[in-house]
Amino acid sequence: MFVDTHTHFYDQWLLPDAEEAIERALKAGVGKMIQADVDSSERPAMWEIGNRHPGVIYQMLGLYPCSVTENWKDELDLVYALAQKVKSPSSAKNKADATEGDFTFRGERVVAIGEIGLDYHEGKEFAGLQKEVLR
Repeated sequence: MFVDTHTHFYDQWLLPDAEEAIERALKAGVGKMIQADVDSSERPAMWEIGNRHPGVIYQMLGLYPCSVTENWKDELDLVYALAQKVKSPSSAKNKADATEGDFTFRGERVVAIGEIGLDYHEGKEFAGLQKEVLR
């Protein structure tokens, strides 16, 4: 079995074909897929797709470096708030379905931190802020 550690099925360009793309990946032997988090604007679609494929699609929490703009503190606060709501399987009363806030988490569905880091392909206007957010 293969694991795709960086997917974006919720991206605007892939969203219309997301279900078919997931099916093609499964048929090709990709049994687990991890969706990288970009920012709050795309997170609802990310969770919706993930919730439709429990045990196959898992989530990351993060802030994409090119989403680091003037409101980066608000975005990072949302990531921290969601991370606080995620219950580990050992602390959840019902490991199959622990609900917090607006999102449903199943077991270990949040498995990584990402996206995060430095990315200058769209320019260096926010390079200093990206370094601060990464720290």
